[in-house]
Amino acid sequence: AKDGRVMFEGDVERESKELEDEEQLPNTEGTAAERCVAGLTLAKETMEQGHVAASLNMTEAALRRAYKEGSKEDEELLKVLAEGHLIAGTVRQRMGAWDAALVHLKTAIENFPDAVAANPAFYYGAGASYAVLGNLKDALHMFSMCSVIVNESEELYAGYPWLRLVLPINIGQTLLRMGRATEALDNLRSAFEEAKTVDEEMMALARPAILYYVALSRAALEQHDEACETWGEWEGTHSTVEEQLLETNWRERWRQHYVRSLVLAAGGKPRGSPEWRATMDRGAEQARLLTEEFGGLGRAWWMRADCLSSLGDAEGALECYRKVMTAADAPDGGFPDVRYQTGQCLLQLG
Repeated sequence: AKDGRVMFEGDVERESKELEDEEQLPNTEGTAAERCVAGLTLAKETMEQGHVAASLNMTEAALRRAYKEGSKEDEELLKVLAEGHLIAGTVRQRMGAWDAALVHLKTAIENFPDAVAANPAFYYGAGASYAVLGNLKDALHMFSMCSVIVNESEELYAGYPWLRLVLPINIGQTLLRMGRATEALDNLRSAFEEAKTVDEEMMALARPAILYYVALSRAALEQHDEACETWGEWEGTHSTVEEQLLETNWRERWRQHYVRSLVLAAGGKPRGSPEWRATMDRGAEQARLLTEEFGGLGRAWWMRADCLSSLGDAEGALECYRKVMTAADAPDGGFPDVRYQTGQCLLQLG
């Protein structure tokens, strides 16, 4: 026991490590706030050198020391503590520790309202953590609070143009995940309007994300022709996006969604009509491009095979279905449904 508390072995080890981290902090003279600032400054410098874990340990150690030494009546200390929690939360997010990040950000939101009101990053970070963790209701609340803070302050409105642009996207994406596609579409349209107030470079970066979620919203509302049109617009924007937005899974998902929307749009037209044929041809072409770019994926070949089968090209479909069964992502034993489709193609070919 220590100080009236029962200490288990893990607690003792943790407390020992925490004290060791605090000993690494600058032992400067001054108030608790000044000493905390010195610790946070060293943590930032450590981060800039690429030592993420060490920087996090220093940040959290500086916070612990400040809580021990300071007073809740010290307004300067409260500002510093809020900043420290924001830094720690941001670093935790970079490390993928979304739960731990949320603890820091919620601590700041609940205990330092003045600091939080002056910086939208607290609510935005909390919203991002909730979204990743799947708590969509709280994510939406945090993003909405962030939007209120930014829009109610002329200083913040002018100082955070990028945030003004991405917030409607985040809110729209969250609403879409909650099944509220109509509201999502409204927010995404407001993102387009907001984009007119920022510079062209920011718009070029944000436009693909806006179009992506607009198309998903329209697909969810079964507006398949409109969704196809928007997926097509996306194709014209991706060349202007930074490399980080051109991750393989982003492009793969886009092409798959595009093919799916074209097939569904064709389904709303009289089968065999010129409109049906033109839409299915577009679907088959997008599916071909999908297999060219992601030829190792069975689902890519499957989508292409289904398009060719619908168009009556049994031979082309058969070749694609066979590639599905040997694809890298095929389960042991292959896909039973694909074996059935392969049999259908063989029957058609006599």
